[in-house]
Amino acid sequence: MRRLTAALALGLILPRGARPAVLERVEVVEDGGPVVRLHVSEPVKPVAHPLAAGANLPDRIYLDLPVTATGPAAPAVTRGVGPLLRVRTARFDTSTVRVVLDLAAALPFTLQTDAHTVIVRLGPGRTEAAPAPPPASQPEAAPAAEPAGPPPPSPSAAASPSPPAAPGPPPAVASEPATEPLDLPTRPPTPPTEPEAPARATKPRIAAAEAPRAAPEPSGPTAPSANPPAPRPPAGTDRHGSSDRALPLIIIDPGHGGHDPGAAGVGGVVEKDVVLDIARRLAVKLATRLPVSVVLTRLDDSYVPIERRVPEAAEAALFLSLHANACHDPSARGVEVFYGGGAGGPGDPIAADRAMRLGRAVESALATVVGGVRGDARPGTFAVLARNAVPGVLVEIGYLTHPGDAARACDEAYQDLLTDALVEGVRDFLRVSAPVL
Repeated sequence: MRRLTAALALGLILPRGARPAVLERVEVVEDGGPVVRLHVSEPVKPVAHPLAAGANLPDRIYLDLPVTATGPAAPAVTRGVGPLLRVRTARFDTSTVRVVLDLAAALPFTLQTDAHTVIVRLGPGRTEAAPAPPPASQPEAAPAAEPAGPPPPSPSAAASPSPPAAPGPPPAVASEPATEPLDLPTRPPTPPTEPEAPARATKPRIAAAEAPRAAPEPSGPTAPSANPPAPRPPAGTDRHGSSDRALPLIIIDPGHGGHDPGAAGVGGVVEKDVVLDIARRLAVKLATRLPVSVVLTRLDDSYVPIERRVPEAAEAALFLSLHANACHDPSARGVEVFYGGGAGGPGDPIAADRAMRLGRAVESALATVVGGVRGDARPGTFAVLARNAVPGVLVEIGYLTHPGDAARACDEAYQDLLTDALVEGVRDFLRVSAPVL
């Protein structure tokens, strides 16, 4: 994707006085079972939880590393061994790195730390060696009760079994996650339970997405950041551990930017700012919920011309462009969905059908989760769709000239709801068009 702008630059915001750790590298070894070693520059206090398999979701374990950044050598995806399919790393919020272990089947695990390593050991516990005690400043977590049977098919997490008895302090064992829906908070998160529908176990940098900023104030533009060149779509493993194909690539296009503000609305809200904020939030959710790679066409308040937004060849699974509407009639409101593009030329029925299925999947999810969708998904003549080599969908998130639409476009709770719906729509489309899902 040579002409696309790339993965999000690191924008770490830390609590006052905190010294951030850096996740420097990820190591996967076989030592009587899969072992994952996360090498960090400073001691961290990880929080780990298992998540049971759901619809199109593998069993997995996730770890949140608070007050942590990803280093340049830390891979987005590391190939697993045995029942460990892969290890994925991504920004979860502005000060947290999330590490996800995708599993072929549910496995017990133990978690231990030392000054510069977080170790996750999968499978039956080892009794021949005692784990290293955690740093003095880190309280040990009490072992969770051993489960009575295999995890239920819902995404709520089953408790992880207790670690084996061994001399010395026991390793910390993850407890059940809370039953709150997955959110993207601006403070270190409490352990969430992921909704069942989206397939979060993925591999992006993740892919190219880092954490979203907080929802913008209507009167203020987003702060500019560096815009590095776009990476090639990363090759990855499918959910069965095969590495012979890349994961589906999703291109997220926040409309306008730079000298092109787009629509201006009630309270000073500007289209280019609000859609960038939503795009960054969406990128993280897609990257952590689905086995996909994600890139954005712009990462900051910069103008990207159409020829650099649109892929030159069908190198991506889909293209999703975010915009906001305006109208001289202040009563106009609602979400609108347009579709177009595809691998074929003009009039190609196969390409048109794929684009239509993408549009309908996104429109259906928005109507179900968010509501207020104006009409059905319909073909669009926008340049980012008409000139696109991959199936594309353009979502107008609302009318910024309507007081209600303008207010909720900047509301974090609504942005979460909207991006949840977009993940659902993308997932439904990819379930049919991308075998990896």
